[in-house]
Amino acid sequence: MSPDHVWSPFVADVTDQAYEATEDIGRLVIHPRNPRVGDVDKIRESIRTNGFYGVVVAQRSTGYVLAGNHRVLAAKAEGLTHLPVTWIECDDETATRILLVDNRASDVAIYDDRELLAILQEFDIGDLFGTGWTDADIEELEKLVGTVDEDVAQIPEIEPEPEEESDDFDLNVEAPEIPEDADEIFNLNILVSRQHRDSIQRILVKVRDDNGLSSTSEALVFAMQDWAAGAGMGW
Repeated sequence: MSPDHVWSPFVADVTDQAYEATEDIGRLVIHPRNPRVGDVDKIRESIRTNGFYGVVVAQRSTGYVLAGNHRVLAAKAEGLTHLPVTWIECDDETATRILLVDNRASDVAIYDDRELLAILQEFDIGDLFGTGWTDADIEELEKLVGTVDEDVAQIPEIEPEPEEESDDFDLNVEAPEIPEDADEIFNLNILVSRQHRDSIQRILVKVRDDNGLSSTSEALVFAMQDWAAGAGMGW
């Protein structure tokens, strides 16, 4: 990354680009450094079945295809002479980034196998042309989903351990009455260890009882106010 390139998750922009609905396919140059090896035959089958859809992304200054290299190869093989293209105005480093992420984003994606199988099963046997899938793929998916179901069915149910109860503290204590002059009331959740939880419970119960308070919530506020006063902090 260049020293002056600063990435921020809070800043997004639209790349300078221009769309051409019927660009001469001869102006497109297959990127010489494209590391992806695609299945051109499957794309050709899709073009014959579905037509050429979507758009090719290319760098204006070089003509290099940044997204859609194999689709361009398939289109040429099918005899197409013009394609929809989005021309990107960018430097070579940015072009390389786009080339890489377009491939990588699909690499890290995963399938919901159950949903995929349900969609493929909507087609008649032998009628998967243009989907990129085959009847053999469906058979493998059926085995995979069936195996997962069997494994899940064999997992024994585990009874949850009963929570320890304390005679001095009620985990389901009712919330105190809200003063009429209160502006807002918030639920405060604090994660502590079991040992510390028990100690906090005992202390709050004692503070509540010693000071005639109605709840441990009031006891917590009382204790914090008392501590803040002793520490010279405002409340």
